[in-house]
Formats: sequence, C-alpha cells, structure tokens
Amino acid sequence: MQQCCQAEGATGLSKCFDSALLNINADAVKFMNKIRDEKKAAKSTILIGGMVGCKNDCYRPQEALSASESEQFHSWQIIQLAKAGVDFLIAETLPNINEAIGIAKAMANTGLPYVISFVINRDGYVLDGADLHTAITTIDSSTGNVPIGFMVNCSYPTFLHASEQPAEVFNRLIGYQANASSLDHSDLDDAEILHVEDVSEWGAEMLLLNRNYGIRLLGGCCGTGVEHLKYIVEN
Repeated sequence: MQQCCQAEGATGLSKCFDSALLNINADAVKFMNKIRDEKKAAKSTILIGGMVGCKNDCYRPQEALSASESEQFHSWQIIQLAKAGVDFLIAETLPNINEAIGIAKAMANTGLPYVISFVINRDGYVLDGADLHTAITTIDSSTGNVPIGFMVNCSYPTFLHASEQPAEVFNRLIGYQANASSLDHSDLDDAEILHVEDVSEWGAEMLLLNRNYGIRLLGGCCGTGVEHLKYIVEN
C-alpha cells in the first residue's frame, strides 16, 4: 500500500488499488490452497470456490444492479478468481434476479462450473418478489453455460416452504446454507444480540430438505457455528 501513497494523480491511485485488489483475490486462493495441501489424505475431497456477492445491500433488492451493469461490474473480480485457479465460482446472498443474471453471464464466460445462490424471505420468495422457479428458469435461459445448480443461503430452512415448491425446483436446487434464526431479515439486520434457534430444531429442518427433497449441500450461514455442522454430520 506504500506504492499507493506515492502514486500521483487519480489515474495512478486507481491503478495502484486495482493491483492491490488483484493481489487480494489471488492471495486468498493461495491461502486456501495451502490449507487444502495440509489436509493430505482429504485433499482430493476439498474444492475451493471463488465467491462474490451483490454490489450493494443483500437485504435490499431495490439497490441491485441491472443485468448489464452487473455483468460489467462483477466481471473483473470473477476473472481474477478464475485466473487464480479456483475449482468453481459461486455467487451468494443475491436478492434480485437482474443482478444474478449479470453475475451468471460473467461466470459463464470463464468456462468454470458455477453456482447461483439466492436469499429468500419467510414466504419462500427471492427478496425482489420473484418465486424460486421463475428465478431459476430465468437464469438458465439467460446463458448457454448454465449453473451446475442453485442454492439458497442466509434464510432459515423453513423459509423455503419446500412442500409448496414446484417439483422442478428440486431438479436444480442443490444446496441450502441456513441462518440460525427464524427471524425476518429486517429484524436480524437491526438486532443488537445474536438470535439462534435450538440446534436440533434447525438441524431437523435441514435434514428434512436432504431426505425429502434431495438437497445435497447443507451448511450454515448467519449465526451458525460448528455445533450446527456437527449436528448435520452426526445425523
């Protein structure tokens, strides 16, 4: 960062920050590779994902970029992560289909496998009001190189209303990273303390998604800890 302090003019400063950000993305992947190398016997089972999120507040769909703005904005980081050697790309906590379209197009251009993950409300809809089936089919029809699958994250497991979803959703919905709390996003956003439901209650709902609906990738999002992941593994 010392070079940034020495750069003259806005152009020089911009180039310096671009270089620093490039190094941050590449260094993050190197760090993850180092951890994977240390696992030895388990190394072949570990995949490294390059993750991006929406530009603005993930709980405010009205702040989302248009599809064209999104592709232009997110392409730079997506390309840097791809060049750094990630195994796949993933976009998480997306509240708006339009920004998701742009991200999907940028990821598709790399040729790497990628995943799109939406944040949903307690009624099972993406925060911009779209139902999951529409969100999935819209993304799939927007690029020739479709995602390997879709996920939901940053939402309590019951928010999905799995029994009410069209069966076609579960042909493409492969993962769920759930919040530990069943509160609405607006309540969590303003909360001053951590809200966590009973781990066994959370875990039972997550296992239901796997056993009844075939969702294979289960994980934790806001408020979860190692005890949540242990519950899934042990059960």
